[in-house]
Amino acid sequence: ALEESPKDVELRLSDGTVLKHTLERLIPKDRRDKPRQTVKVGKDLAWVEVKVLSSYPGGPNPQTGKPVTWGGIGEIEVITSADLSPYLAVPDHNPDAPVFVEGGSPKSDYSNVKVTLPSPIPLGQHPGIYLSRGEIVKMRQELKAAERAKVTLDSLLAGCNGWLEKKIEHPDPNTPAQMRDRSDPQAKAHSLLSKMAGWLGWAYQLTDDERYAQKAREILVGYARLYPDGYKEHRGVHPSDTSKVMAQRLSEAMWLLPLIQSYDMIHSSSCLSADDRRLIESDLIRHAVTFINSKRSAAEEISLRDKRNPNWRTSDPEPIPGPVGNWSNFYNAAYIQAGIVLGDQEWIDIGLANTRTMIVQGIGDDGMWKEGAIGYQLFARHALVACMEPLARKGHDLYGYKGCRVKNLWDSPLKYAYPDGTAPGIHDSGRVSVGGDWTAMAYDYAYLRYQDPNYGGIVNDAHRQVFQSEGCYFPTLIYQPLPKKEIAALGSVIFETLGYAVLRGADGGNPPAAATFLLMDYGPHGGGHGHPDKLNLILFADGDELAGEPKPYRYEDSRHAEWTRPTIAHWTVSVDQREQAPTTGKLLAFYDTGAVKIMRGVSTAAYAGVGLDRTVVQMPGYIADIYRCWSNATRTYDYPLCFRGALDALDRADAAKLKPLGPPA
Repeated sequence: ALEESPKDVELRLSDGTVLKHTLERLIPKDRRDKPRQTVKVGKDLAWVEVKVLSSYPGGPNPQTGKPVTWGGIGEIEVITSADLSPYLAVPDHNPDAPVFVEGGSPKSDYSNVKVTLPSPIPLGQHPGIYLSRGEIVKMRQELKAAERAKVTLDSLLAGCNGWLEKKIEHPDPNTPAQMRDRSDPQAKAHSLLSKMAGWLGWAYQLTDDERYAQKAREILVGYARLYPDGYKEHRGVHPSDTSKVMAQRLSEAMWLLPLIQSYDMIHSSSCLSADDRRLIESDLIRHAVTFINSKRSAAEEISLRDKRNPNWRTSDPEPIPGPVGNWSNFYNAAYIQAGIVLGDQEWIDIGLANTRTMIVQGIGDDGMWKEGAIGYQLFARHALVACMEPLARKGHDLYGYKGCRVKNLWDSPLKYAYPDGTAPGIHDSGRVSVGGDWTAMAYDYAYLRYQDPNYGGIVNDAHRQVFQSEGCYFPTLIYQPLPKKEIAALGSVIFETLGYAVLRGADGGNPPAAATFLLMDYGPHGGGHGHPDKLNLILFADGDELAGEPKPYRYEDSRHAEWTRPTIAHWTVSVDQREQAPTTGKLLAFYDTGAVKIMRGVSTAAYAGVGLDRTVVQMPGYIADIYRCWSNATRTYDYPLCFRGALDALDRADAAKLKPLGPPA
């Protein structure tokens, strides 16, 4: 839909002049096109303020028929011929100031780690993605006997039995999904139907009851008939991506994976005819992965890669431009699993090469996923399991690739976590548990492949399920208790790639309620998920997070841009009521020996001409936060205390009598 866009604007200048201007309605040719309009002023000014007085109406919303109400000005630039360098320089700043950093590194030595791979499943044998037919038959008895497995088996069969008498109705192709909300009713309907196809496939394999296969067939064949021409490509909640069933390719891949797995499970069922198989393979699975791969077929993709590098299947990954995203892992899982059920080695090769790239370039030398948000690391790890384990069943070892580099994704969250086992949410991530919830199901595969006893307790506590759920497209495989090894107490650590310096209390975290944890974010901005919060401080003490990132909201929720992301919502300094610029700071000092611990970070590019220098000293019972800000001009500095709970000093305050401070004089 055509966005609402500004029309009449008013420019207020620092000398008191007011200019009126009418903007043209310029439509971008594509997502990379950024039309510009210029208003010439020609005066010496201290500041300029732009106010939108009216707007061009938006086009009709495809769902409601009413004009859309979103849109706006992308960026406002002030262009001048004046020499601004005196104003942009930070006075009395020594970029070559001595650095004293003495602290632990999270890097792990995996040179003695041995990988235990599963037995290969030949291409063309079904099931063949995660388990063979013989392994599933053997699994039946364990699921019935193991106490932990009973719940998942009962849930699976109860859910599938409820669908046996249901009439399968595919969502209306004339109603596009995810136009304004990733979880709108249409998207939920597609996700539920896809999930149930996966569940029914599992129920069939675990019982040999053809009724489950027949119901899964109805879902698969119905989608195969509608996918090529029924569901139209559309743009929705994501501003720079499109899809057919959903409105972004991430969601398309997540919708597709249970369908691929369902087909793998019922492939040998008598309910499928040869025509059914051809239809499902060509018009659903092959068509969908081609669309996800920027509408390039496997043959077209192979041709492009062969021209660029004939040895791309075996050579080290080439650097990719821009930040690495978690989405690609789900695309790759779809390519690999589609290749397996189609018997198409080309799609497997594409997914294999892409996954090698993600392992090399997505994981930093500090062991963390480079997006810098722990929630996205666990999300990416789930998708990588859905790539690596099917590849292992076809004889490709990525668990051991580049010195077991991917093992970091299981180990680094444990080094990053609070004493209570949760991890601080930084950037576009909330606080999450690193062991015990649904994300910990991935530790089954880490334990099986690396035989690391540190994972035993996590596997014992993690949820069990064989069926698919949103974001989790692999079965848990361990249902008997594992030997539990207590993980050694962790000390202070610096995650160099992400730029997170962590000071832990001298007591070593025993008991956890007495442990302290301080994190300063001094590093890179964080790409598309980064927040303008350089030198932000996060504090865990007295058994809980006392100061952390603001509550996260979904991207389509206005509170994400208005509250979760801005500088003022973080425990760092905001200057002149403005957000920081995306920038990378520097760690000047880090010392973790004895009862007194210290870390110091500096930033000189968050605000033009402003220096920010933060020193945090941790001592038994309290911390000292010394935050110095300076500039060669008069500035307004805000230092928000982003604490959980309420201040004792305000306990008896009359809220009705409190007045806002207002703008600075």
